[in-house]
Amino acid sequence: MGDWTNRLAREATTRVLAQVETPDAGLVCTENEVLFLNANGLQRAPLSEITKVSRDGPDLVLSGATQTYVRGSIQADKLTLANFFSEVKQAVTVARARREVLMDTTVPTAHPTQNIAPILEAEYGRPPPVPMAPPPPPLASTLERAPSSDAFTAPRMGEAPRMTAAVQDAPRFEHASFWWRWGASIIDGLLLGVVGLVLFLILGGGSLLAIITAAGTGLEGNNAALASGVLGLVGAYFVWAVLVLIGSWLYYALLESSERQGTLGKIACGLFVSNLRGERISFGQASARFWAKAGLQIGISIVATLLGMVLAGGGETAVSFAQLLGSVATLFIFITVFWTPRRQTVYDQITGTLVWRR
Repeated sequence: MGDWTNRLAREATTRVLAQVETPDAGLVCTENEVLFLNANGLQRAPLSEITKVSRDGPDLVLSGATQTYVRGSIQADKLTLANFFSEVKQAVTVARARREVLMDTTVPTAHPTQNIAPILEAEYGRPPPVPMAPPPPPLASTLERAPSSDAFTAPRMGEAPRMTAAVQDAPRFEHASFWWRWGASIIDGLLLGVVGLVLFLILGGGSLLAIITAAGTGLEGNNAALASGVLGLVGAYFVWAVLVLIGSWLYYALLESSERQGTLGKIACGLFVSNLRGERISFGQASARFWAKAGLQIGISIVATLLGMVLAGGGETAVSFAQLLGSVATLFIFITVFWTPRRQTVYDQITGTLVWRR
């Protein structure tokens, strides 16, 4: 056992059945109770009263039907924290299952959580019959203790907390690669493209039909109708562009700040977005992420266009060079995932976000 669980084992009044440990906290489940210890001190909870193991941010919460027995903060990164809560739930389940075998609750005792096996053995001269029950899950071998991490360190793989309970199905995540992100963006782009096309036909369909009709007749008297149709189509385009930009912003910001932490494309590819602590991002941070991405692309396009206009006197080669430079700059926004430690794009680094794959 580690430092935390060693200290807890000395506090235990009955045999330890399962234990979980992180760099700054420890928890042991005995035959009668759960003991949790971190920098804020020791907390105890009767095993028979625990009905729910949950989390509130970085806090572990062990509660019963009417009260909270344990509530303690754990400073750890996303993966270690997520694994810890999963392992605590399983450790409590293992301890309760083994306690039900050890305890014969059909015989009244002075204390509801007292182990009465020794009493019955002394009374009958032999160990009491133990009801048949499925054996508990095998104890996993002790894992290497994760190094300590400050609150702003990004999650890292392979830093699961030490435990001895069966916790082999704890969630594991990894930073999303460029290709998974690209696949998600294609799905999102197709969805938004279909919606945008329908919206454009609604806004500019009449003007587009008027232009086609006027151009098809070829009569001089239709020049006014043709001009009116073109003017109406230009106006519809600007309205459409504004609505598409606002709709895209709400699509990304609302979904990435939701409980699923991702757009439909990201969900389809098993991706989700978090902050540097691995937590769900707010609507404001999701909005900043979208506008940082859109602003960089729009800004690069404007600069490339102005540069092309300046170099127009140098001929088509100069203009083509300006366009190529703009394309490379736009691509650079996204391809930084290939060499940044946490596979972040430029706008991820600006807004302090990470993209994970489940």
